[in-house]
Order: sequence, then C-alpha cells, then structure tokens
Amino acid sequence: MMNVLFSLSLSSGLVEAALDAAPEADLLEETEKLMAEKVEVQRQAQKESGELLQQVKQLEAELEEQVSRLQELQETHSAETADLRQQIQALEKQLEKNRKFMDEQAVDREHERDVFQQEIHNLEQQLKNPAKTQTGSGRRDREVRPGAF
Repeated sequence: MMNVLFSLSLSSGLVEAALDAAPEADLLEETEKLMAEKVEVQRQAQKESGELLQQVKQLEAELEEQVSRLQELQETHSAETADLRQQIQALEKQLEKNRKFMDEQAVDREHERDVFQQEIHNLEQQLKNPAKTQTGSGRRDREVRPGAF
C-alpha cells in the first residue's frame, strides 16, 4: 500500500508538476509572443521615427527656401518702393517747375493783354475823336515839312 501511496503521491506530484509546468509553459509562450510583439513595435516605431525625421528635414528645407524667397521678395519690394519714391519726388519737382512756369506765363500774358487792351482803348478814343487825331497829324506834317526843306 505504501507503494501505491508512494506511487500515487509520485504520480500526483508529477501531475502537479505537469499542471504547474503547463501554466509556466503558457506563460513562457505568452512572454515570447509579447517579446516578439515588442520587438516588432520597436522596429515599426524606429521606422516611423526615421520617416518622421526625414519629413521634418524636408519641411525644414522647404521652410528655409521659402524664408529665403520671402527675403528676396522683400528686398525687391524695398528697392522698387525706393525707386518709385524717387520717381515721385522727381515728378513733384518737375510739376512744381511747370506750375511756376505756367504762373509766370499767365502773368506775362495778363500783362500783355492789359497793354493790348490799353492800346485798343487808345485806338478807340482816336476813332471817336478824329479831329484831334487829324490836328495832331497836321502838326506832325508841318513839323516834318520844314525839316525836309
């Protein structure tokens, strides 16, 4: 009986060991699966990290190019603005000279008009008073005649 008990005890120990080993084997298998999954996730993360770093470098290069282009545009704009301001100043000076010239011309024309208006008035007066004009002409004729002889 003892043998049987020993045998039973031995077999129950083996069964217990087998039962204990079964969860350990499952745990070991699960651990290996998790480790493989972890390695795959790390590999995938490294791959994505590399791709993201490449995208960041590409975006940085594009940003630098756009900043450079913007600076060139700002310089061009500043140069064009300065040139246009100089043109405006030159045109304003020319305009001022033209206005001054036109004002002077207007004053001259006004003076000439006044002189001509006075001459017209004098001629009209002479036409209204022909006797005075002829008397004056006769005197001039007499003055001219004695000097001519």
